[in-house]
Parts: sequence; structure tokens; C-alpha cells
Amino acid sequence: MLGTEAKVGGDDVPEEDRDGFSIRPRQGQKGIGRLSVAYLGPTALVLSKRAGHRFVASLLDWRLFQNPYLALDDIRVPVEEFDGPEDFPQILPQLFDGLVENIWGSAEDAVRRDRLADAWHRFSHDEKFRGEEVSADAIAGLALDATLEERHLAAWPTWTGERDRGTALFVFDVGRELRVWVDQDVISDDPEVKETREKLQFTLTGFTDPYSGEDSKFSYEAVAHRSSVRVQIVSSDEVFDIYELRNLEHVVEGQFDELGVFTGHVRAWGRDLGEVTLPPARPLPQRGRAYVGPFEICFGTFEQETKNSTHTADVVGRLKEQADRFSGLAVYRDGLRVQPYGRPEADFFGMEERRQKNLGREFWAHRRTFGRVAITKAENSHLRDKAGREGLIDNQAAREFRYLVIELLRTLARRYFGTDSGIRKSEVAETQARFERARQAEENARKRRVSYLRNALRENADVLQQRLTKAKAILDELEHPSGTASLDQLAQELDDLHEARAILALPPRPRRLPDSLEERYRSYRDTYAELTATLERASTYWSELAAANQKEEPTEVLRRVLSRHQKFLTDSTGKWKRTIRELLSAEQERWTRKADEDNTRYYRLSAPLLDGADSERIPLVTAISELENIRERIFVELARDYEGYIRALRALHENIDLEAASAWATDERTALLEKVDQWQGLAQIGITVEIIGHELNDTAAQVSRNLARLPTSIRESEAYKLVLSGFRALVHRLEFLAPLRLSGPRMREPITGAVIEQYLREFFERQISDRRVELVATPAFQTTTVEDYPYRIIPAFVNLINNALYWVTFGTVRRIVLDRRGTKVYVADSGPGVDEDDVPELFSMFFTRRVGGHGVGLYLSRLNLEQGGHRLRYADPDERILPGANFVIEFRDLADE
Repeated sequence: MLGTEAKVGGDDVPEEDRDGFSIRPRQGQKGIGRLSVAYLGPTALVLSKRAGHRFVASLLDWRLFQNPYLALDDIRVPVEEFDGPEDFPQILPQLFDGLVENIWGSAEDAVRRDRLADAWHRFSHDEKFRGEEVSADAIAGLALDATLEERHLAAWPTWTGERDRGTALFVFDVGRELRVWVDQDVISDDPEVKETREKLQFTLTGFTDPYSGEDSKFSYEAVAHRSSVRVQIVSSDEVFDIYELRNLEHVVEGQFDELGVFTGHVRAWGRDLGEVTLPPARPLPQRGRAYVGPFEICFGTFEQETKNSTHTADVVGRLKEQADRFSGLAVYRDGLRVQPYGRPEADFFGMEERRQKNLGREFWAHRRTFGRVAITKAENSHLRDKAGREGLIDNQAAREFRYLVIELLRTLARRYFGTDSGIRKSEVAETQARFERARQAEENARKRRVSYLRNALRENADVLQQRLTKAKAILDELEHPSGTASLDQLAQELDDLHEARAILALPPRPRRLPDSLEERYRSYRDTYAELTATLERASTYWSELAAANQKEEPTEVLRRVLSRHQKFLTDSTGKWKRTIRELLSAEQERWTRKADEDNTRYYRLSAPLLDGADSERIPLVTAISELENIRERIFVELARDYEGYIRALRALHENIDLEAASAWATDERTALLEKVDQWQGLAQIGITVEIIGHELNDTAAQVSRNLARLPTSIRESEAYKLVLSGFRALVHRLEFLAPLRLSGPRMREPITGAVIEQYLREFFERQISDRRVELVATPAFQTTTVEDYPYRIIPAFVNLINNALYWVTFGTVRRIVLDRRGTKVYVADSGPGVDEDDVPELFSMFFTRRVGGHGVGLYLSRLNLEQGGHRLRYADPDERILPGANFVIEFRDLADE
């Protein structure tokens, strides 16, 4: 029935029918929205169940109503009730019999049967004359051929018993708008197909108000099933919400009152400009059908060019992608979207039309603006839907409403955001200047760092080797005293080497080194580490010998050691002080005070040891060793402060803006990562797997059929059997790649360690056997469970094991372990491990030390895991479980089986 009294009655719905929800305002006007199901397909099966009641089923074909010769009273809609799913196989044929009875009639009513026959005869004659499909034949044919499988019904939670109430509509012979999602013959790259699919996505995206900041308790999802493949079209979770809106650099958020006065907050270029109040340009009607009423509004956007934006380059790139899906100023009534406003083709507030007249001044663009206008049935009763629920009725209230929003957009554009705005002129100029300064500063800093490192390697390599040789000689003398040098002489030589070590330290390593420097840098770094270890051992031996050979009072020994250390530190700080004075005379006084205070630090920290040794509370050897530790700790801190400051002063002296350089380097890096994210589609092995998987079944079936058609003599030959065995092995192996496919089911599911282990053993069966590798999965790993998409988790383990299989072949023990300890999951191997300098670059795109490697696997593995809130990293030295490479995956949620 159309226009039922439910539209004019009260809003009170019995509590038992609300399923725990609060009252929701009814929407629409004439009660004909139910007819829109006819647009989806000509035939609809309705299944429904109220709590505590039986199932009810009804079948209707809308083509019955296209016959103008039929009397409405002659159409009978079949309705059946039944107890449960087990009864439905008998119910469905009865429904189709009842549907077809509207064409042929029944023997019980001969008069109606004759009227039906005459009506369909005349209508079929008209359809044939127009060259159209004969509706009567189509309805009858559907009754014979229509199928409804259990997998279709099982998608309805009420059918499976998960809920005790609900309604489902099953539409037959769906229209083009839905068929493009499920028809196997549809060409996905066809422009018309793409446009049709996008139209459905734009219609359903943001169906409930994502800007209210409240849970609407209204969830929805559109999913297409193509055989066993499940494709999510859109869901209520995929939105651009109020929190993301407030992170934009340009945001307006407020409300209009009943007089049309706007009050709200404005944010421009990331700065809060405070609350603004804007009265309407003319008074609004306050009564009658022209009355608009109060409503809320929020909208925002971002600068399209990075050089003008306060956002980083990667954020701008991400926002552009989101604008393709979520932009548009939409209208919501009581939390539900009023179509078609906000769609690409429905610029209700005329943004693009105004921009055509003056692009810069009008500023707001429909396809890069996010936001909504929120109205309610109670407050805005004269803003009504059209009969087809497609837009608002064009009355005076709707025109006044549109006028208010347009005036707000124009006023804010001129005052704050457009080219006529003084704020834009100053902000853009400042942003662009800062952008250019940062870019130039980063370029200078990068060249200088590489040049400084190259010079240090060239000038200090031989000196470092000489100091190492000297340190080894001193260590040998301390371990095997020959008497040729006194302890005091050896102490002075050790101090000289400590000082030289600080000078020979390399500056921080740039992220990217030229290939010509890489090997020299690693050699220098290893030699420097050896020098440091040798000096530490020598200092320990010297302390032990000094304590064993002392012939004076302990206090005097400590005073002499302290004095020597103090002289060493004072000499060092003096040199640093002079260097700083040369670079920056204005800082001389501050650094002099700092140096003077640093000169006393050692004594202040060491004085308690004198008292302790004097009272024999602290053994002499312990006191001497502690003095060494204090001296070394202070020296490391001083070297870091002084040498770091000197490098900074040199950079400032050369007019390099360090802060701007840092900002530019960060922006450039994130911008490059954004581009790399776009490249991953080219690198992702899933693309290849997608193609293989798509063609695998058809190709395998075709090959099998043709192999079976070969003559018996050939099929009985040994060669044929080998070919068939190899073919089956290939198909079986390719089937293991199913979790890597980009498309296909997108269902989160529990994934156990045992499942992962089995998959890895089968996938790498040949490599594990051929390379004689032991793959071990501990019980803790096997019983671990993580819930996520298989395509996100499985490829990460495949990549880690693939790398491990390569590197363990360089060791004598070939072992790979999968383990879980606490909240961490480990993938460890017994190979050579990762060089400490390579660890920061390990997950960078295109970084690899593997011969013939591409450097994309670890990057993609980390990226995919991060999408699920998980973290992949290289293990710290103290948490490694095998001597080789150790990777740690910190899953967002872990459980035991």
C-alpha cells in the first residue's frame, strides 16, 4: 500500500520493536519510498520476522504494474508464513506459483481469469509491436528458472539464528547498477562500468552523519559476492569524520540560529582565529512555510599546493586521495544523508559555478571541500524531501536555507581564505618563503655533511690506524710488563689516546652515503670501535696495576690519579673553549662559565671516593676503577656537548639554517615516502598473483581437459605421467599464493601460528629441503592467535622466511625459529645478521644487501602490518634469540588459541 497512515501518525514505536534503540524520526513524505526497490530489479522476495513470531515471505514482480490493462484489484501478492529455514524449500515454489497466477489466473475464479488473459494478450501485443521483451513471458520464465541458494540466505543473520528479528529483500534480474558488481562478464576497465560503480559508492558513502561526533548506532555495508570472492563496496566505517575535519588547516564549525545569524569558530592556515558572528545579509521569514529554523554546519579544506600549505607534503597527498572519495558539502537530516547533495554531480550550494567567475576569490571548491549541513525534522519542518526522496522540495524555505549557506561561503572566502583576503596574502607569502629557505638550507646541509664526512675519512684514516697500533702496544705492555715504561708514562699515553679518540670520532652518518664512501666508512667505523675497546681494556689493566703496585697512602694515589684526570679534562675543555671563541665571540662568556663549571664536575663527583678510600670503606682498586668510569662518563658528555656545538656553530657560520633544514628534510622525506606508497602498486607481488589467480582455474581446467583428450598410448607413457605430475604440482603451489592476492575476500579472521607455520612449510618446502634448513616453530608461536586479514599477515611471514632462507646459507648452522615471548613474535635465523649501520635503513624502499635483491619486501611487509596497527622492527641486541637476523612483530592484539 502507498501513503499509509504511518507517515501521518505518531512517532511512538513499541519498545519491543525498537530492539533497544531510541526513537528515530521518520523521514520522507508520501510513503512511496518502498517503490524504489523496483529500480534495483523487477522481482523482489521479501522475508521478514518479528521477535517471537513466525517467518513471513512475500513475492512481488513490479512488471505486473506496467500492464495498463490490468485492474489493480486483479493483482494478488502471494504471502506465506512458515516456522523456520527448513520449511522454506516448500514455500518458495508456492510463492512463484502465486506470482504466475497473476498472469494465468485460476480455475476457482473464471471471470478474473478471463480478465487477466485479455489484459496480458493486449499488453503483450503492444510490447511486441514496440520490439520490447514480453513481460508475461519474462515473469513466467523467472518462475521456472529462478534460484535462491542457501549461501544467499545465509548472509542474513536472522536466517542463521544470530538474531531473532529482521527483514531481507532478495532481488532477481538486478539492474545494470548492481549487475556491474557481480557479473563475471563485465569488463572492469570499461569507462561506463567505472562510472556506474562510482555512482553507487558516492551514493552510499557517508550515508550516516560522520561529523556529529556521536555513534549513530546505524551501521551498513555493501558487499558484492562473485563466486567465492567477496568485494566490499562501501561501509559505514569508511568515512571522513569530524576528527579528521578538525585536523585540516582551513575549518569552519558553527550553527545558524532561527534568525539566520551564524556563530562559530574559524581556523585558517592551522591557526584558530576565534569565534565569529555573521548576521544574514537580509532578514529571514520568521513564520509560515518560508521559515527555515536553526541548523548546524561544519566544513573544511586544504591548500592544493604544498608550498602554500601548512600541511606536510605527505598529508596533502593523502588528503587529495580522500577528497576523491569523501569530499562534497552534504546535507543530513536527523543523521541520515539527503541525496544527492554532496555527490560530484550535485553541487547544491553552487561552489563551482561561483569559482568559474573568480577562481581565487571564491576559494571553496566542491571537490576539495569536506563537510555537511545538519538539519532536523523537528527544527526544519519546511525543508522536505521530494516524492522520490532525491533532494529537497524547491520551496521558499529551501531557497532561504541555500541562500544562508552560500552567503556564509562567500563571506568567509573573502574575509579569510580567498585571494581578496589579507590573511591569505601574508600567510602564503610567509609559507612559500619558509618553504624555499628550508629547501635551500637542506640542500646546503646535505652537501656539507657528505663533504665533511669525506674529508674526515681522508684525513683521519691513517692517524686512526696509528692510534690503534699505539693502543695495542700499551695494552700489551700492561698485560706483559717489560719495565721499559712506568705506570705514570703509560697513563699519560693513555690520556693522549683518549683525547685523540674524541677528535677522530666521525660526525653522524647521513641517511644515504655515496657508494664510493660506503666501504671506507664501514672500515673506519670498525677500526674506531676496535680502538675504543682496546683503550677500555688498557684502562682497566692500568687501574689494577696501579692499585697493586702502589707504595703510598691510598689518598695520595687517588689524588695523583685525580690530578692527572683533571689535567686531561682541563686541557680538553680549554681546546674546545678556544675553538668556540673563534667561531662565535658573542657566546664566549656563556661557554667560559660552562667550561669552568665542567672543570669542577670531575672533582665534585670524585671527592666522595677519596673519603671512602681514606676510611677503607672502598677498596683501592675499586676506587681507581670508579675514577676511570667517572672520568670517561664526563668526557663522553663533554665531547658530545662541545663537539656537537662546534659543528652547529660551523653550520651557522656558513649561513645554514639548521631548523629550516630539519623541517625541509622531514618534508622531503615524507613526500618521497608518499610517492613510494604510490609505487608499491608496481612493486607489490600481489598484482602478479592476482593475475595468476584470476586465470588459474580456467587455465588449469583447460589444460586438464586437453591432456585427457590425448591418445591412450600417450597417456600411458612415462613422459605423460611426469608432465601431469609437474602440472598438478604447479597448480598446487600457485594455490598457496591465495593469501597474497590483492582482491578477493576481505574478511578479518583468526589466524593461528600453527596455520602460518603450515603455510610456510608447504610454500617453502623445496627450499627448506634443498638448502638443508631447520625451520622450528615453538609451541608458544603455534598457539598464538591474531585476528586480521590473511592477505596482510601471511605475506609478511613469507617475506621474512624468504630472506632468512637466503642468509642462513652463509652460516655453518642453518636454523630459522618462529617464537613468541610475551607480546612479541620473533622470526630469527642463524645467518650473519644485519650490520648495525644498516638497521636504520632496513625497512626503506629499494634498500638491500642481497645479491639480485630489489629492496621492496621488508618495506611492504612493514607497511601492510602498520595498516592493521601492528609493528615490524629489527630486534634490539639484548632481545635476540639467535645470532643472526632477528625480527620482532608486535601485533596489536594477541591471544592464545
